[in-house]
Amino acid sequence: MRLSGFKVRRLNSVLGWCLCLVLIILLNAIAAETMRPGDVGAAQSSTGDRPPVIQTFKAEPGADGAWLYTFVVKRADKVQIIESGNIIREIDNPTLATLKGTVKGLPDSSIKTDESGNFMAVLLAGNQGGSVKAELTLSLAAEITQAGLPAGSTDNRTPARTPKWLDQYSTPTASITSTITRNQPNFYKCPNNCAFCLKPADAASLGFTQRCSPERCYYSPDDRQSWYCYSEPEGYCCANGVVSQSTKGECAKIGGYWSTSQAEALRVCQPLGWCCANGNLYQGTKDQCAQMGGSYWSTSQAETMANCRQAAACWCCLRGQVYQTTKDQCAQSGGGCYNSQSEAAAACYQTPLRTPTFR
Repeated sequence: MRLSGFKVRRLNSVLGWCLCLVLIILLNAIAAETMRPGDVGAAQSSTGDRPPVIQTFKAEPGADGAWLYTFVVKRADKVQIIESGNIIREIDNPTLATLKGTVKGLPDSSIKTDESGNFMAVLLAGNQGGSVKAELTLSLAAEITQAGLPAGSTDNRTPARTPKWLDQYSTPTASITSTITRNQPNFYKCPNNCAFCLKPADAASLGFTQRCSPERCYYSPDDRQSWYCYSEPEGYCCANGVVSQSTKGECAKIGGYWSTSQAEALRVCQPLGWCCANGNLYQGTKDQCAQMGGSYWSTSQAETMANCRQAAACWCCLRGQVYQTTKDQCAQSGGGCYNSQSEAAAACYQTPLRTPTFR
């Protein structure tokens, strides 16, 4: 009977251990099913010590001057988007859900670029398994669409170019660094002393004849139109009555008259005035007054008129005749000029007349 009792107790003990083991397995299964995704255990299980994956990171230029970034990231508990060294978006994602969306960047005026006008945009994604990064090299190279040069002035502006280049970009992945070219390719950069990028026909119409490089500073996407670097022509500027050597643009800035001919600039630069010629008043330059045989020129009409009257009040005695003329004309004729008619007559009648002889 004792032996029989011992066997029963031993059997009950084995069954108890089995029941306990089954209960532990059931409890673990229930706990695994009810664990929330945000728990540490769930996070470690879902990542499996694997780093995040950046499926998409691309940028498009916006119409308001700011870039628009699009991203899709998996298995990341933290994401940062950095534009030109500035964090423009930071996302905490404890559930490790797939993140996707768009982020608007800073205005172009707030972005620091290198000497080529480029800057970097970076997406950083991380979890307990590691971190990954995607980079974009973007460009703020300005599109030259300024107005053409007016006929009477020159400045460092380039006429609008058509057809225009379209924005180009590619979609990067976590393992590829993408370069985005915005507006146009890298054209030849005109040096400071030859800074005018013009089409040959436009350059000729503006008097730009010196092309400083055979390289094209711009060309249309269809490669049918070409622009080259030209230096501004030197010439002569008439400003404030003074003629000096100057470029066309420098002359236009001070409101002067510019010409490639020094003689033309000198002629235009002389101010208009009043000329006394043959007892009459004429308006013109000093050179023009001299060409018409004028006796007096001044910018003051009243002064010229007074001198002209005085010059005309001359009584000339010539070969026994007295008549009124200018001093210059009387002297050129060989006569004598007097201030009054009586003085001229007295002097003229005192001169013995030559008696003609007949044969």
